[in-house]
Amino acid sequence: LPKCTYVSQMAEAFGEFIDTQVKAFVDICNKLEVDDIKQLGEIVNTAFLEEKKIVELSVKCKKPSDLGAVCAATAKCMQAAGEYNNKGARGKWANHSAAVEEGIAALGWVMSPAPADTIGEALGSTDFYTNKILQEFKADSPEQVEWVKTFKTMLQELQNFAKEKYADGLCWNPEGEECPVPEVKEEKASTVQATKTEGGGTNALFDEINKKGTGITGGLNHVTKDMKVKDEDRKGKTVPGAVSTGGAAKTPAGLPKGEPKCKLESKKWMIEFQQGTRNEPITLTLDADEVEKNHGVYIYGCHFATIMVPTKVNSISLVKCIRTSVGFQDCIASVEITDCKNCEMQAKGKLPSCVIDKSNDVMLYLGNDALDVEITSSLCTGLNVTIPGEKEDDEPVEMAIPDQFTSSVQPDGKLKTVAVTHV
Repeated sequence: LPKCTYVSQMAEAFGEFIDTQVKAFVDICNKLEVDDIKQLGEIVNTAFLEEKKIVELSVKCKKPSDLGAVCAATAKCMQAAGEYNNKGARGKWANHSAAVEEGIAALGWVMSPAPADTIGEALGSTDFYTNKILQEFKADSPEQVEWVKTFKTMLQELQNFAKEKYADGLCWNPEGEECPVPEVKEEKASTVQATKTEGGGTNALFDEINKKGTGITGGLNHVTKDMKVKDEDRKGKTVPGAVSTGGAAKTPAGLPKGEPKCKLESKKWMIEFQQGTRNEPITLTLDADEVEKNHGVYIYGCHFATIMVPTKVNSISLVKCIRTSVGFQDCIASVEITDCKNCEMQAKGKLPSCVIDKSNDVMLYLGNDALDVEITSSLCTGLNVTIPGEKEDDEPVEMAIPDQFTSSVQPDGKLKTVAVTHV
């Protein structure tokens, strides 16, 4: 059984990974001397230590019939990260907690037939939030840049470890003893109380990871079971939107008012009036199982909201929104941004066209697969595009879309217009 020949050395290598990469991340969390970020370091450290126990069990035990039960402690840590993001860190550190929630999904590799792909998807999901951290802090806080680099390096090295040691999945000892099911305490090792998922708790979470394999990140969403419409007649059914726990939000001047809605009408998701506050932002993620590639997504009148579209869609429209962020995988047709202020849009996959009209201070984040996008803008100011650096470890590159032009009449009587550039 060649795949299991070196399982002991593999377990030792995982321990070395924790002693170096995970420790480096915990150290930078502590170095920042921010309680919220220190707590994130504790959550990540606890999760990896629980996963180490699983890898050590694989050395001496046969593969258990109920792998979800064996992995329950790690699942609780993953859930704790989500709980902390939803109810813990807010305001200035919200992007840090959201990045950790997305990245910690990489721990599902122990249940996946393609661990490197599972980790890669989780790593890619962090870009939306880590880019925002870099954008906010890169000018005056090198420690924050180091936090992002250390976090992403940890996940990249985990992916490299999985590629080298467990290309076809976690290997168990076929001649080993029966695998015990560790007892999972109700209280987590960290100070954050984990919550159980609907319909089966932690075992169900890892069962879902096992079923989806490389599609793990599509199943770990912010939308809870009561927000799904899978078992209902989707036409005209309403998916409850995320609602701020901080009371009614003050509506900025010019922002439309209305009741929060997240509703699939025919083939278009209508996401309206998701209005949070600076200290209580809203995060709403559509369920990957419910979104189809011929669906459109229409987002209207949102404020301090993050909308995540986890799978391919036909089109996305962002209209009359303020301080709203949208992340998506692939868009078949185009993204349209109209009459918006201080908004962000991130394309992780393909994006052929983006049209921006009557909007101010918009940031467009493009992944490597979206670099051939055609951007059309009119009546806009403060538009910027951020693309990946030339090398994997390089910082993202930010570029401004011109909003000033110089026109002159040429000798042949034609008008020539060029963008104003500032050196």
